[in-house]
Amino acid sequence: MLLESIPENLSLLLSCRLTWPAVAMLLSGEQPGFDALIAPGHVATVMGPEEWAFVAEQHAIPAAVAGFTPVSLLAATYSVLRQLLEEECFLDNCYPEVVRPGGNATAQAQLKQAMQVIDANWRGIGIIPASGFALAERFARHDARKQFTGYEKEGRKRVGELALDAGFGGIDAGPLANSAAAEAITSVLIWINRAYKIPDAGIVITGLK
Repeated sequence: MLLESIPENLSLLLSCRLTWPAVAMLLSGEQPGFDALIAPGHVATVMGPEEWAFVAEQHAIPAAVAGFTPVSLLAATYSVLRQLLEEECFLDNCYPEVVRPGGNATAQAQLKQAMQVIDANWRGIGIIPASGFALAERFARHDARKQFTGYEKEGRKRVGELALDAGFGGIDAGPLANSAAAEAITSVLIWINRAYKIPDAGIVITGLK
């Protein structure tokens, strides 16, 4: 969409991440916390399965690429369990119908035109170098983080107006970075819904006048 055409009044708020730098960071510690890795097939489809080869080659941990079908997930699970039992580590592509060596060159080229790799903040971890995507400089005018910066008065006012126009209310909850904390609450609410068998757990903010 960015490379073809985009409305001038459309801003994008990206939270795109590169997952293998995070896995590499976990494996760099004394206790990685897992015995095998099933890598996401949708990522490998674009970037290539080779991005995950370091797990087996450098850390001797079984690895397999899986899609989101039952057959592919079962195949990947079987593969890493067998690798563990046989004490043989390698990267197994269990999603060969779409994952190819080298990935999708066309998609990679478009990513390079539209995005740039940046250091990214991971919730509960901190900054991981070269682990996130931001819009390329040529598209900076569509970057919501730049258009609606932290405490910029006019930007914050405009966000409130957009919320009202969409039929919602809104309160000032601080800089844009705080949205990561709000996002984290979602997993808590989902757990509460399931644990207590209710459909609509929520958070109530009190004390506002």
